[in-house]
Amino acid sequence: MKIIKRQVSVLLAVMLILSSLTAISFSASAAETGGGKITVKSNICEPQVYDYTANDKQVEVTYYLASEYLLLNMQFGVYYDDSVLKLADSNTVVSCIPNFTSGNYIANLNFPDKALFNATSLGLYNFRDKGVFFNAVFDIIGSGDAEINLDVQVLTATTADSALDVANAEDVALVAYENVNSDLFTFESEANIIKDETKVVKLFGDLDYELEATDDADVYSLSVDLEKGDYSFRIMNKGVQYCCGYTFTDMTKGCQYNSKWTKESILKASGGTYTFKYNTATNILVIDYRAPSLASLFGDINLELEATDDADVYSLSVDLEKGDYSFRIMNKGVQYCCGYTFTDMTKGCQYNSKWTKESILKASGGTYTISYDIETNKLTILYAPEGAKCSITGDLMFVLEETSTENVYSVTKEIEEGSYQIKVSDFGQVCGAGVTINNVTTGLTVNSKYLKYATFNAKGGTYTFTYNAATNVLTIKNIK
Repeated sequence: MKIIKRQVSVLLAVMLILSSLTAISFSASAAETGGGKITVKSNICEPQVYDYTANDKQVEVTYYLASEYLLLNMQFGVYYDDSVLKLADSNTVVSCIPNFTSGNYIANLNFPDKALFNATSLGLYNFRDKGVFFNAVFDIIGSGDAEINLDVQVLTATTADSALDVANAEDVALVAYENVNSDLFTFESEANIIKDETKVVKLFGDLDYELEATDDADVYSLSVDLEKGDYSFRIMNKGVQYCCGYTFTDMTKGCQYNSKWTKESILKASGGTYTFKYNTATNILVIDYRAPSLASLFGDINLELEATDDADVYSLSVDLEKGDYSFRIMNKGVQYCCGYTFTDMTKGCQYNSKWTKESILKASGGTYTISYDIETNKLTILYAPEGAKCSITGDLMFVLEETSTENVYSVTKEIEEGSYQIKVSDFGQVCGAGVTINNVTTGLTVNSKYLKYATFNAKGGTYTFTYNAATNVLTIKNIK
């Protein structure tokens, strides 16, 4: 602890310098912002990082101080990136330093990239209970990463217990420029990102959710788990209410909304996972539905398998490192087992509730799509090698290599005469087509919703497999 043998630190000279600074007015028109990170930091506390998006309007920052000592004076500056942030017009000296306005203070909020403050009072400032040291709201006017940095140069306390004792007390330097006695106080920060309601797309009513931006600039989406029940809702599209008086049973493939309509929508939910997708340009809502999981793996692999378009099949893709994994299956609350050892995959292995021995998956490492039929109790595992963007999986397993054409992957392989069950792994998503390929195909469309294998009847020879990831089309040529 640093004790200074004087009664009041001399900040008046600094205050005079600060007060003589020329006030510079600054204004910036709000620009369309992207997003980034805002780091809230100080020389006397740990930094905090906050994400913001194009839908966010402002950030409110608060710094807190707590000390057993009463304070005599302080001096600090707040510095920020004026290409991303602007001190909001709503800020005042009283709102920024509410606990320092009872004595002599000077503040300058008119700089474009900083705000400066100091204060001194023989009446003392009490932060024995944690109080607001600084608070301000910043407009987000740009995009990219930015910092808000509160730099405390001077923070002087006293050993006095009240203003009446100051004359006989000693000063205590909590902060004296580079010298920080952090064991004598606590200092912390927090921030609140404030959304621009004119940019927000949300459901409101019984369903109160903000939809998130997607790669499609017009589409906002969110997945939520709902219990069985009836839910009424309307849509807020960037500050305007849109309605549709329809009643949906678990899903809709595309329902038109209109700002002139007033009646709410009703979702009669069976219970499960619902994905809401709203197009702000066309005002069309799509709801996708997935029933609750009835099948899961437990052991070295713990997965809740997700419902698919096939009512009996539950499936999920997972990335696994090379190794041996033991597991059993839970089917509607009942344990099912199979004591087999699989090397990367199985096209359909029978499980039984009477068996007890766990299965072993000897994984080479990569993406594994695990599917379980709760009616037949059969397990299917498809495999895409680690690092493979696209591959053939099933009875034939090999990686498709990138070509000079964007989104097109291809490989040439020797294939013996025979009948093979195959699917395509498209960036980890397994796509099928329940058709028969007699030696070649000029263009077969595969889809992740198709659970059946394509049957490839090969006459034998050299084959070129080509897959277009943009169109989901597989071609097979027999070149010799």
